[in-house]
Amino acid sequence: MGLLRLDEIVGLEVLSADANIVGNVEAIGVDTEEWYARALKIALRKGLEEAAGVKKPLFGQARFALDMKYVESVRDMIKLKEPLSALKTLVIDPDHVPRWASELLYRRVVCNKGREIGVTGTIFVESEGGWRIPFIEVEMDKDVFSEMNLKKATFKKREVKVPTSLIGTVGDLIMLNTSEDELARILEKTPRV
Repeated sequence: MGLLRLDEIVGLEVLSADANIVGNVEAIGVDTEEWYARALKIALRKGLEEAAGVKKPLFGQARFALDMKYVESVRDMIKLKEPLSALKTLVIDPDHVPRWASELLYRRVVCNKGREIGVTGTIFVESEGGWRIPFIEVEMDKDVFSEMNLKKATFKKREVKVPTSLIGTVGDLIMLNTSEDELARILEKTPRV
């Protein structure tokens, strides 16, 4: 499928290699140093707790994480490379995943000199070729957007794709490793959301 928005992945059914529905994707684990999707958080289908080796909770669904290397493809659902019987050996505790993509949403984004440029909207994931995260979507502040002389895409607000290679660090805010002037030059050449 190529480049996917986070909201196109979250909610998809997860299918084992032997055609069993495992559950639904709840989140994606993200490596913010290298910018790759590393894990899926899956809400397990009721009745599969024993097969997955996951404790059945008192209320609600059991959840577990699964390394992205076990994902074969993404289309209308996520197809795994392994059968349901192998699930028990593949499960990761979701608490061991350093950061979930949802933690990156609605974060303020600043340039390296402290100028706030906007707020994150979503992340984009390449489903083919290793699960790289090439862009984050940022809804630019109106004044900053005007100062950078950027043009709106048809029917869009002030949303731009910021290459993850420009992200210096992620903390309470997302700080870019570039100035607003350099960012403006890069965004002129970057495809619009």
